[in-house]
Amino acid sequence: MNRLLFEDVPSAHDLYIPEGSVGDSERSQIDTRLERFLEDARDLKLDVSNLRSRLNKPLRPIWTTQDSTLVRTPFTSNEFYPILCCTSSRRVEGTEASEDGYIQGAGDDSEGWSQGLTPAIFWQHKTLLMSTTEDDLRLLIPDLVILGNFRGGCNDALLVRPTETVFIGTTGMVRDRGVDDFDCIVVCCDTVSRQDPADSDHVKKVLSLQCGTGKLGSKALRTQLPRIHAFITSITARVPRPRMLVTCSTGKDLSVGIALSILCFYFDDNYAFTTHIDRSIISKVYVRRRLAWITTSIPDANPSRSTLQAVNSFLMQNPLD
Repeated sequence: MNRLLFEDVPSAHDLYIPEGSVGDSERSQIDTRLERFLEDARDLKLDVSNLRSRLNKPLRPIWTTQDSTLVRTPFTSNEFYPILCCTSSRRVEGTEASEDGYIQGAGDDSEGWSQGLTPAIFWQHKTLLMSTTEDDLRLLIPDLVILGNFRGGCNDALLVRPTETVFIGTTGMVRDRGVDDFDCIVVCCDTVSRQDPADSDHVKKVLSLQCGTGKLGSKALRTQLPRIHAFITSITARVPRPRMLVTCSTGKDLSVGIALSILCFYFDDNYAFTTHIDRSIISKVYVRRRLAWITTSIPDANPSRSTLQAVNSFLMQNPLD
């Protein structure tokens, strides 16, 4: 990131790794890959000047493990913004790949242990969570997640920039606010479609995909994505440049995958809506660029690996032919 945003600050291009956990040989291997990572980032064609305008100094990771000594006073620096990289796992000497030891399970697959707990829900209920026993946490966390999703149902839809017409939100928001603000809505469950089946305008605007949630929902997405083309075609017959909303229970997973599919099939590199995309140009780089539109607009977007696999499978097969 520093090499991309701060080309004029060579001192910010150094590699920072956890001291004592990564050997010289492994550090060298990582260092040789940085230029390739930089090229991959440039391929995304991000608005670098806009990103740079938000940062007036480089970033630097500060590694924190169980063996680290925590400083109680706030950490500040005039040279860089500290990014705290934390792991709750302990370091085991002489195991696995690393020369000088291995930090077991860095917690990168949050789906496996978080039970849906998000940073926002954690900080909102920090005192309760920290005072609850580990056994009781297994029962408490799902209740807090359900409560958080319910309260989050009234949040505003978030615009995927630089488009002006694609929004991502939660299904609860649609249930509470209705469909009047958008020309078409794709919902990853059947709750909304049952709200008022007699309302013909509602039926025309809303496509309900039977996806469920979690990994089963991502798996079902493979069979549901082909339905989007006929739906958008019917919408554009009435509205040439429709305002579109895509929702799922969290507004962060399945809805992101569906929005990504829409961006790939219906938005050109100038961010304009079109029904004339040459599908032969769709590649992994092409998909990553549009995913970057979403993640830079909505930092909390967190599509699971299985959701992205479902979308990539759908896009690469050119299913609209």
